[in-house]
Amino acid sequence: MLVTAWMAAPITISLPLDARSLRLGTYNIHYGYDTDWHLSLSDQAAAIQAAAADIVALQEVDCGRITSYSIDDAQWLSRRLRMQVVYLPTVERLTGIALLTRYPIIA
Repeated sequence: MLVTAWMAAPITISLPLDARSLRLGTYNIHYGYDTDWHLSLSDQAAAIQAAAADIVALQEVDCGRITSYSIDDAQWLSRRLRMQVVYLPTVERLTGIALLTRYPIIA
């Protein structure tokens, strides 16, 4: 029950300080795993944070698959990084692509 309340809580978005620049990134997160097949979302979040990207396009994003411990990778990264997220399912509606952004999503 506590996890549900945490996931439903709105996140606060902080905008980049310099509005004249925009830092973009792309990251194939391999379903949230590293090359040795250890769950590595925390390390992936640290890498995204270190890159200081304003917008990040993610590939191979799981959303509730049993093989990924039913974790919604995009939502998890969004909460951890305090970024907005948009997810598009591509395979079996459980794997897809996502976009993380520090800017508010209007539509």
